[in-house]
Amino acid sequence: MLDPATCPHKNFTTNAGVSLVVDSKKKQTTGFQLTAKVRCDDCGQPFHFPGLPICGKVALVPSAIDDGTTLVVPMQVGDAKVSLN
Repeated sequence: MLDPATCPHKNFTTNAGVSLVVDSKKKQTTGFQLTAKVRCDDCGQPFHFPGLPICGKVALVPSAIDDGTTLVVPMQVGDAKVSLN
């Protein structure tokens, strides 16, 4: 394992998954979200997602959870309308 201070961070492992967002009262799916983590293979350091708000486990906008090392992005299926606001 390389020293994180001198590692060039050129090899990565990405773990990603898609989750259902479920309204617990109605017991129906209301959306989807992508969750991703990136780690350097050479030194083991996690990557952070700077500039994103830290949220709970469900994100309404692209956000980070945990200590900023997990990206959470809401998703839609099909011909969804995209808002750039």
